Amino acid sequence: MFFPEAALGRLLAAQPTLADELGRDWDAHRAMVEGELQAADAEGEVLEVEVATPALLAAMLADDGSDADPDPGPRLAWPPGRNDPCWCGSGVKYKKCCLPRGRERGGVGPTPVPVPAPAPAPARRPGPASSERVLPRRPGGRTRAR
Repeated sequence: MFFPEAALGRLLAAQPTLADELGRDWDAHRAMVEGELQAADAEGEVLEVEVATPALLAAMLADDGSDADPDPGPRLAWPPGRNDPCWCGSGVKYKKCCLPRGRERGGVGPTPVPVPAPAPAPARRPGPASSERVLPRRPGGRTRAR
């Protein structure tokens, strides 16, 4: 369940104890949701993001103990393409918004393969520091350089 920024702010203001479950702010909430989506995707699940509706928010704020579930919110296909707008509604491309947030949060994704250290560069002979090379002159009658 994903809460848009204004809805999450209202919910956390009314029930601050939910910060542990939903995230302390909207950035933490988006990172948490993205991390969970990436982990589930790694397990091969087909995923959708359900956006919280005003009715769901009102029901959570009322906290009257009723078991009636409000209508489900809109569902967004996940994952979006890297160059598609982000699912969170920020208007930024997915690759610049929530994709890196989920990776930072839980280290979800393939384990990085260690890259071997490059071989040391061969030792250079002392010589001019510029890009010009000095060619030794061969014995003979040539007076011009090629």
